[in-house]
Amino acid sequence: MFIVFEGIDGCGKTTQILKLVDYLHKKDKHSHIILTREPYKQKEIREILKSNNNPYSEKEKLTELYINDRKKHIEELIKPALEKNFIVISNRYKYSTICYQSAQGQEMKKELNNLLEQHKNMLIPDFVFIIDTPTEIAIKRMAAEGINVSCTEMALFELLKTAEHPQFKQIAKLIK
Repeated sequence: MFIVFEGIDGCGKTTQILKLVDYLHKKDKHSHIILTREPYKQKEIREILKSNNNPYSEKEKLTELYINDRKKHIEELIKPALEKNFIVISNRYKYSTICYQSAQGQEMKKELNNLLEQHKNMLIPDFVFIIDTPTEIAIKRMAAEGINVSCTEMALFELLKTAEHPQFKQIAKLIK
């Protein structure tokens, strides 16, 4: 079983993941549960996100890094674990890439189709949980933990959550 949790930083993904792991473990202490996250191994992604105040400046490079990192993640960890009948729970997956890249200015028709094409043969999770938390709450949670908050990232995700935003409707269709 492949389960994915999506949402902005500070929304509570980790908390919900740990609750699910506890529940699954209590139901069957013999099941194997693999916890993972994205980005997987590509350290350059995190370096760019931490050091760059302008998310638009490297959107193409970030998209390529995320896609390649995800392919490696699937081949090295997710597929082998699923083949052994392990439960795989991931903190983020392809839906975050689609949302963030769209918010960072990718042309919806042309670039979104390209993003979808690049994800075409990737694994589809059995369950996707989208944790929708108001941005203000997520920022407060992160600040309380001493985590540096990227207001640019929060603003981008908040923009996508706005029902009036034309990209919201396109992305919402992808998640269903």
